[in-house]
Amino acid sequence: MPRLQEYVQTITGHRSSNYINLNVSNALNWYILYDGAWIVGFSGINKLCDDIVRIMYRTYLAPEIRNTGLSIGRLNWKMSGHLQLKFCRDMNYQPVISRENNGKINAARNICKEANRTSDYDWRVLDGYYYTCNHDLKMKQSCWQKIIAFQELQTIELPHITDEQYENIFQ
Repeated sequence: MPRLQEYVQTITGHRSSNYINLNVSNALNWYILYDGAWIVGFSGINKLCDDIVRIMYRTYLAPEIRNTGLSIGRLNWKMSGHLQLKFCRDMNYQPVISRENNGKINAARNICKEANRTSDYDWRVLDGYYYTCNHDLKMKQSCWQKIIAFQELQTIELPHITDEQYENIFQ
């Protein structure tokens, strides 16, 4: 992964810290979107706990691509979603999708609806918010996310709070 790690270190501008702080070697697998020889986006699969992994529903797009007005947030899912799910199935991982909702439940519901429409699995939005960061910033709102999971997945061994607790803390 040296090429991807080098690439994320070069990204500047809005949200650049999201990329600079990304530890490429922590992911189980990466899917890289190229335009010729240029990396223009990437997504991956990260282990959350035990056999639960987070698949990245959206592609991290290079700022140069975002600045063109090109909006392809679901391109990753359309191009590699089935490959991510196959990887999880082959490796006996239970995939979930997480979304920073910041109180906007429709974002998670829309992801769930699209995942149900485009995959062979039945997905649902789990109740409450789950702590998905790997550092100790429990009061950082973006670390508490909605989880979209297979219907049969009942619990995830991650810290979680109810929707009401989330609203009381962050609203």
